[in-house]
Amino acid sequence: MILLAVALLAPGAAQEIRILPPDPATQPCIGEHPGDSAARDACMDIVDPMTMPLAELEQRVPTAHPVEMMQLGIRLFTQTDRKGDGLFWFYAAQLRWRTHLTCNPPEPGGEGALFGAMFETAGPMFNKYAGDNVDYWLATIDAVLEWDARTPERFVDDMSQACDIALAEQRQKMLELQAIIVERRAELEAAAARRRAGD
Repeated sequence: MILLAVALLAPGAAQEIRILPPDPATQPCIGEHPGDSAARDACMDIVDPMTMPLAELEQRVPTAHPVEMMQLGIRLFTQTDRKGDGLFWFYAAQLRWRTHLTCNPPEPGGEGALFGAMFETAGPMFNKYAGDNVDYWLATIDAVLEWDARTPERFVDDMSQACDIALAEQRQKMLELQAIIVERRAELEAAAARRRAGD
């Protein structure tokens, strides 16, 4: 199982969160590299989605933990001119991660807290960008749902019936989000026009 080291930068503070699997094969790395975190992480194959080469991260994403999809979306949006691709992976991460959390409920303060923190930190910038072009926003959600339907869930070894139900529920919630966007189109477009006028 791949190990993840996730650096989550919240406003005004830096926090490092590590998600480590219960893999006894990694324990020798701890003993072999006491006090040398870089060597230990390399030994344990811990990757940092915020600093690894972007091209490598893009290759990993379809089979990786959804946190990497979220990190890819953030990096594409903030570090490149590919904001649309960033928006896609932001929504893909939400769909896959919410499904995973629903069918594999985490311990309090664990993975669910990480998802919440990342969503609250990154969500506003993505929503503002998406709100500037409602048709593109709707098309992006369509593209995410189409990608999800043709891309098997590979993060878990066995998708149980409960996970299938969770996925169906999360897909339905994305369709409901689309309906809300359509319903509020005039309001969203007016807000976008005000933002453009203020630039």
